[in-house]
Amino acid sequence: MLVIGIVFALGPLWGVIGTVLGMTQAFGHLAESEPQAEALASDISLALYTTAGGHIMCPIGIILIVIAAIKMSKLKKQEQAA
Repeated sequence: MLVIGIVFALGPLWGVIGTVLGMTQAFGHLAESEPQAEALASDISLALYTTAGGHIMCPIGIILIVIAAIKMSKLKKQEQAA
């Protein structure tokens, strides 16, 4: 659970990676002699969805990390009591 929480907490980083990829594709379409609006909009949409997804993942990851830390703390207390 801790590892999954860390991966989710890094959501904004994954979102930035997706944003960079989406914008790179969008600029590639802009570089064409006759850029197509649909392709450009699709690439920008991908960039925005990955950014939003990353920001949604982060709080979930933090919650998972807190839950894992609480469970680990309880296990340590049980081991010390035994």
